[in-house]
Amino acid sequence: MQFKHYYYLGLTVLLYSCNNKGSITNDEQEVNINPTTAITETHEENTVIVNCDTLQLKNSKATLYLFGSFEDEDSNNTIFTLIQNGKTIIHDSIISNRFKLLYKDFTGDSINDLLIHHYTGTRSNEFYNLYITDTLNNRLKRIKGFEKIPNPRYDNGYSLITCYGLTGTNYVKFYHIENDTILDYGITVEDDLMPENNFEERYQQAVNKIKTKQHQ
Repeated sequence: MQFKHYYYLGLTVLLYSCNNKGSITNDEQEVNINPTTAITETHEENTVIVNCDTLQLKNSKATLYLFGSFEDEDSNNTIFTLIQNGKTIIHDSIISNRFKLLYKDFTGDSINDLLIHHYTGTRSNEFYNLYITDTLNNRLKRIKGFEKIPNPRYDNGYSLITCYGLTGTNYVKFYHIENDTILDYGITVEDDLMPENNFEERYQQAVNKIKTKQHQ
């Protein structure tokens, strides 16, 4: 498990085009392996258009509009809008300190979800807003509280959302989604980077504990 590397997430994105499929490379189609991005030229200042084809949303157009400068992690400065068949489905005011968007599966259904950069904290901890793709209802659903998780990752092998926090002692925490909210399992595995402290073994023990709790 490459916990030390997954938090180097992607490239800064300037514009997504809903009609420009050619700008997405084969590597960017690998949903479960790496975060995915697309880069094209922008023609509207302070605006990006999200690639809805990659999100498998029909007849949809999503835009991200930066209306103010980033002051801190508590001051909204960006509007995220999703329009389907001419009707506004999402009109969210969020916080983002850069145009950085990632496509990555966070539910284990092999369908891309959308990560919109929230902010970068101390020690380069990165935080994201998460919008889950609901292809059954052809919509995106924002997950409340996800933006508080540093360096989020989906562990496809165990079907768990995890984070890798970079602090005095690095750590992994475990989460799951209920309805539209991210919930913490309340289990932390510290990683002091010393091989003799058996991080991988303690990680497996934490996963086993969670799986037992899920089946009770």
